[in-house]
Amino acid sequence: MKKISITLKENEFQKSHITEIFENITYTQKEENWEIEIFTKNFNRDIKIVKNLFKNNIKTIKDVKNINWVKKYQKNDLGVETGFFFFSQNTKTQNKRKKFKITLPNSKAFGTGKHESTYLAIKNIESITKKMKIHQSCDLGTGSGILSFVLKKLTMKKVVATDIDVQSESVFYENKHNNSLNGIQFFRCDGFRSKKLMKMKFDLIVANIYLNPLKRMGKELSKNLKFGGYIIVSGILDSQKNDLINFFNKINLTLTKNICLRDWVSLIFIKKK
Repeated sequence: MKKISITLKENEFQKSHITEIFENITYTQKEENWEIEIFTKNFNRDIKIVKNLFKNNIKTIKDVKNINWVKKYQKNDLGVETGFFFFSQNTKTQNKRKKFKITLPNSKAFGTGKHESTYLAIKNIESITKKMKIHQSCDLGTGSGILSFVLKKLTMKKVVATDIDVQSESVFYENKHNNSLNGIQFFRCDGFRSKKLMKMKFDLIVANIYLNPLKRMGKELSKNLKFGGYIIVSGILDSQKNDLINFFNKINLTLTKNICLRDWVSLIFIKKK
């Protein structure tokens, strides 16, 4: 994987629509400029686009090592705690103070509870399930399955998990088996693009994914959410927050809560009548 770093002035940033061109992108405003990092596995294609649009603005091009962070920390994993949960990759690690324990030994998909975006999403799920009864929920882009497992433990109702990645599917079922969980249905598809899934309506949708896929699937998110239902969004940076809030407002999704940890945020939206 390569990381392409560029700097754009405010007017260049706004006119370029760069956040809609590249899917894996971060951007931060520093004084009058925007510092942008594009992560790409298709370097030859993407560098041509960057050079055509921003040739004089390119700062650096670097290799990004594909480190398996989950595996790296698994051996001496001390676990992660939230209000109700203790998460660990090590089956021997125990914590009797928490109501629920979830073990995620499989290291081939994203989601162990350590990353800020996952941790914040779990905190928001705990918050929502305290104040309303959830009958059916959906974990969009489930990865390891961690958020769907949290939803199942807290709601004790039917949960739907989706992911487009083949590897995520096998990891999901392995982790589901390791935690002796039932009543979670997995769909391997892009967003809600499954005949059965398109017809479903949810009280709660959780999406721990990048900004651009969230915007691309925005109308589907709103369509599959019941009136009065909530969407928990995570996986975005604080610098991207206002962009998503403005976009969701246009599709009848209103912000009700915003929590942050370092540079990451998790937002809760409601669909009003």
